[in-house]
Amino acid sequence: MKFTIAASVILFLTKHTNAQDTCDISGSFSVSSDSCSFDGLVASIEAKLSSLNCPIPNVPKLITSKLGATTLQDVKAEIASACSVAHLPFNSITGQGHVFDKEYFDGGTYYNDQRESTDDYGITINRLATDPGDRIQDIFQNQAQSNGFIWPSDLTNFEGCTLNAAMCCWVQDRQAGDNNGNCATPYDENCVDADPADNTDICYVDMSRAPASSRTSDGFSLFEGEEEGDSHCHGFAWDEDPSDESALFKGNNLFYVSFY
Repeated sequence: MKFTIAASVILFLTKHTNAQDTCDISGSFSVSSDSCSFDGLVASIEAKLSSLNCPIPNVPKLITSKLGATTLQDVKAEIASACSVAHLPFNSITGQGHVFDKEYFDGGTYYNDQRESTDDYGITINRLATDPGDRIQDIFQNQAQSNGFIWPSDLTNFEGCTLNAAMCCWVQDRQAGDNNGNCATPYDENCVDADPADNTDICYVDMSRAPASSRTSDGFSLFEGEEEGDSHCHGFAWDEDPSDESALFKGNNLFYVSFY
């Protein structure tokens, strides 16, 4: 996914004292990078120095020195912070607050289990294509492809994430006609307990690792063969470099995988 970065990373460098006579630097100069990342900044500095006929120094070391950082990882974190300053809060997606978002990722909101139906008078209720469908579609079209979302580390589901990976799974299909399961219309007849497209074999679940989501503090489940039923999962991973696009926009990937 491509993004338009609103702010460029600017780095000011003093004149290189060992520069060749042809190195055309007067005082300090600035560079900007189209890619808001450490690698993008390094490439831009090297290109700038090359265009001025200047010798190419150890640019990562030079950036570390100019930013007063101790380690390269500190530099990358500082660049990532600058690049994400305009990111939108993740809780703006639902707009329903921390408790709702926590419960959503624990599988307990109407986003998770409600399906379209009709009441006793034949009037359609719980039309998911409208709520939350319209809101999610609007965010996807008008925000998620041009703005970043802050990773929801305030939710215990996403604290730490030392493996730099996340996955969301579904065990029910509630949307007809999306080619992703056997839910069909009319909903009250053909989507009561529909199965999603089966793309995952779930063999083992340790309840103690997610007590809020599993609603139990301990225990485990084992599934042999196809005992777990149809399950549909999608996941993603991100780089150790916090300024890498996969890390900067992991909040966007979480939105896409879990909501869209």
